[in-house]
Amino acid sequence: MTLSITDAVVHRGVPLHVRGAVHAEGELCAHVAVELSLRDPSARKANQSVPLGTLATGDDGTFEGAVVPSGMPLGDYELFAETPGDARCGRGGN
Repeated sequence: MTLSITDAVVHRGVPLHVRGAVHAEGELCAHVAVELSLRDPSARKANQSVPLGTLATGDDGTFEGAVVPSGMPLGDYELFAETPGDARCGRGGN
């Protein structure tokens, strides 16, 4: 999975624009969900992430959209993307 933030600066309460692609064995994965979350880099457990929302890949396996982080304390965070996959493309993340 590839993932990038398209905004140069991110502010609380303002949409965070992301894009990326999901692929398996060199083939792009169409129509799979991509779950986005934020995590404090100092968090010791992966389950301490804050869900942001879900985007879906299109026919070409790419996704692009915006989510709005809210209720987050000020600070630096890591953006994560995961997909449960489907029958052809398994679970994965970045």
